[in-house]
Amino acid sequence: MMCKLLEVRRSGFYDYLHRLSSTDPRQKFIESCKPFIRAVFSGSKGTYGARRMKKALLGEHQIVMSRRTISAVMAELGLYAKSPKAKCKTTITSASKVRYAPDLLRRNFSATYPGESLVGDITYIRTKGGFLYLATVIDCFSKAVAGWAIDDNERSLRQLVMFGQDARPKTALSPL
Repeated sequence: MMCKLLEVRRSGFYDYLHRLSSTDPRQKFIESCKPFIRAVFSGSKGTYGARRMKKALLGEHQIVMSRRTISAVMAELGLYAKSPKAKCKTTITSASKVRYAPDLLRRNFSATYPGESLVGDITYIRTKGGFLYLATVIDCFSKAVAGWAIDDNERSLRQLVMFGQDARPKTALSPL
């Protein structure tokens, strides 16, 4: 009666019941691991991907599962690791405290003789040991680097570029 009502064949209904009762043992194992995967993922505040999840499942719950299976299960559960935002170190602290150097060149970067006008800038370079700051001074006449300095303290370089009149070396590419 029910098969007629649902408009399915009787053999299809019994086949469906048989498939429900004899699920794959691997699939049963995966289903039993889903709560642990959810718990580890929420415990990591959503930052664990499949590789770290595999280590955590093995360490905390003694569950051995391949990285690809974990990845597939996480995708099935809608769990995607979020990467932390890159911590960008800026040299400007606050817009209200910013002091701009006066534009003495008035954006005119041409010069008629060497050493007439010099421009400088500071950039930072990420290294394994922390940040290094590179200060350069460029001669507007030859467009060549008139001097440079590297230091782990940005303030000393900033003072060198902003107030350093000794940035007029005799040879190009000599350190300040």
